Amino acid sequence: MKKLIPVLFALWLQGCAQKPVSFEPVSVAEVLPYLQNEDTELFKSKMLQNCHRILQKEKFDDRGLFGRSDQWQQLCSKAQSLDDIPTFINNHFNVLKVQSKDSLFTGYYAPFFEGSRTKTAEYSHPLLAKPTDIYTLNLTDLGLEGKQPSKFMVRVDSKSKTIQRYYTRKDIHNAAAEPLVWLKSKVDAFFVSIQGSAFIKLPDGDVFHVAYAGNNGHAYRAIGRDLIQQGYIAKDKLTMATIYEFFDKNPDKVDEFLNKNKRYIFFAEGDGQVRGSLNVPLHANRSLAVDPKYIPLGVPVFLKTNLNYNQQSFKSWMFAEDTGAAIKGGLRGDIYFGQGFQAGQFAGAQNASGSMYVFVPK
Repeated sequence: MKKLIPVLFALWLQGCAQKPVSFEPVSVAEVLPYLQNEDTELFKSKMLQNCHRILQKEKFDDRGLFGRSDQWQQLCSKAQSLDDIPTFINNHFNVLKVQSKDSLFTGYYAPFFEGSRTKTAEYSHPLLAKPTDIYTLNLTDLGLEGKQPSKFMVRVDSKSKTIQRYYTRKDIHNAAAEPLVWLKSKVDAFFVSIQGSAFIKLPDGDVFHVAYAGNNGHAYRAIGRDLIQQGYIAKDKLTMATIYEFFDKNPDKVDEFLNKNKRYIFFAEGDGQVRGSLNVPLHANRSLAVDPKYIPLGVPVFLKTNLNYNQQSFKSWMFAEDTGAAIKGGLRGDIYFGQGFQAGQFAGAQNASGSMYVFVPK
């Protein structure tokens, strides 16, 4: 999938350099006390669900840090009879603490927006389905090994008969793409793309679920960073609400800033379940978006951080089930907070340091 992208961090600081990352073996005792009296059935369900995805990979982890496929095969079998989380973790896992100079844990959610399946005076800004004229160009298929990036999203220009990068956000109206649903504003549509999934309340009362279907291949740019650098919003005041407020007061700035982010997200009708890059249903406070360069998708992790919205500590087992254009670095995560307004309050405020532990087979 996309990834569902974070509300706050995705809006600023995307350009920061990544820091060196290491994994330190630690005693399982560091996390076991926090695994008592937890939802065993949910953990078991997600463990089995993610096991299935891990075992579909021909090579799970080339580095050898996170276990081989055959080790996960054994764990998946043992998870069938899992009846106590601490005992299962203690008997079958080692624990690696992720070490990096910087850490950041933000949040994301599935928002609700008002919209229409047909264009009207009130609803005139589309979410587009995946175009029929977009193609994937893999340089490795052309024998160009070692080139970075190795993959591009392209189109064929009919006049020049050349292959060109696919349209940017500014020119996306030229895409051979059908509108999937119409929203009230460009800013609404932009924030749906930031989250990667949303529920659209239609005029007849029905709810239409849109899910990530692809992107135009251009790099993500954090427009919040631009707003901060140009002095429009203070860094410590940056939230989804303050960005809406700025654009409401400065409608002439909407295109200028939105188009700085050339990346565009395409959507498809969803099945009502919010899914991440691992293509499993996400669970509030139990699903984490990570950088797969460092943390393989599917593995259980333990996260310690603080929730900015209610100033409470957060110590919870989770599963690495999603990725995101703004999630870069080993000690970088994005907590899925669920659906709707309350989840948005938590996600919009979340911006804290923390610690992350990865469970790996013994």
